Amino acid sequence: MLRKKLTAVLALVVVIAFVLQAGPMYIFAEPETETVVPADEQTAQSDGNVNEEDVSFYIDENGNKTELTDEMREEIYAEDEDPDNSAFYAVDADSFFAHDENEVQVAADSEATEEDQKAVAADAAALAIPGSAMTDSMITNDFDLPVKGGYGSTITWTSSNTDILSVDNETGHVTVTRPEYSSGVVSYDVTLTAVVSKNGASEEKVLSSKVAAKKPGDNQALADSDAEILDFPVTDVNGDPFSASEANANFVMPVKGFYGSVITYESSDSKYVSVDNETGTVTINRPPFTGANTQEYTITATVQNGSAKAEKTLNISVVEQDPATDYEKALYDANNAIIGGVDIDNVRTSSFYLEDKGKYGSLSWETSDENVVSIKEGDYVHSTDTSTDTEGDGEGNEEDLPPENQGGFTAMVTRPENGYDAYVTLKLTAMVGGE
Repeated sequence: MLRKKLTAVLALVVVIAFVLQAGPMYIFAEPETETVVPADEQTAQSDGNVNEEDVSFYIDENGNKTELTDEMREEIYAEDEDPDNSAFYAVDADSFFAHDENEVQVAADSEATEEDQKAVAADAAALAIPGSAMTDSMITNDFDLPVKGGYGSTITWTSSNTDILSVDNETGHVTVTRPEYSSGVVSYDVTLTAVVSKNGASEEKVLSSKVAAKKPGDNQALADSDAEILDFPVTDVNGDPFSASEANANFVMPVKGFYGSVITYESSDSKYVSVDNETGTVTINRPPFTGANTQEYTITATVQNGSAKAEKTLNISVVEQDPATDYEKALYDANNAIIGGVDIDNVRTSSFYLEDKGKYGSLSWETSDENVVSIKEGDYVHSTDTSTDTEGDGEGNEEDLPPENQGGFTAMVTRPENGYDAYVTLKLTAMVGGE
């Protein structure tokens, strides 16, 4: 659809250029149509518009269509020095801005070929931020990007933050202005977007980047900054997601901070959490089962930069060992039993699900008041339980529960009619091996 639309527009350009012998032409984007205004009918304005319309893209002498950035518009229309309003700036393939004596010759357009599409795709795929611009995966210095692809595509760049990354689309040079350090912020996210085009074929490529902030001032500031950004890793040594609230595998902490500080660690209990300060490897030895699921420990980091020091304490919860005896297994099942439904402030207004089996054994329930909450044994009566109603149909659904929980018991709720709330206690018994 885009090809057909573009073909029609370029055909219109050819007709107008032929009849009027017009100079540079700007293309305007409307919601549904695209309009071509010849140069001798244009009126430049200081606000970056022509004929009160935003210029959205231009077409060069090869028929390549490229979107104009706000920055380009500002330069094009910043000032009209010609009193008779004839020296309009246009964009061509060789330089960004040329007076109207360097007229843009718009050739008749042909629909983009498969070769053009392949060329654009190949040129887009090859785009990347050079490694020479980076330190520790963050951009720290100026670099260059291509403005012409290896397969002949024209490449135009825009930056999401020109105060940090500014691209010269004539040369492809990117000027890096690293922001001042702000507490706890060592980098800033900036995207560079390339529009790759050739003979009507076009593709967009987005490069995401992190630009390093400037270093803090003295050694104490460097140590404080490294301590502030210090945190647990994203993955453990097995490559699995790491969670400090449920640690159950070894992981590695940094022994050198981003700003060069040396980092050493001390555990509150090296029997279960031990740290090798040469490699940063933290070895987890899961504590014995108690029924609490996890045990709490701390790792204290000392961050030193020169003679300056800073400390940071990290909290870690280590998963207990699996239960071994029948009693431990029953305790585990009781502590992890599922009670269904919404439980705001422990208030119930409708029937809800009760699990009938745990990981290791069976579960049974008793109620302190059968008149208010009665336990129906057997299959879960989902049709009377609106507490699992995620479909908004006013009743519970088996689909709202995982397959292993489609069974269980139903806690049938009968709300008091006397205007007073009722308080009911449910008693759970977990049974494993008769214990």
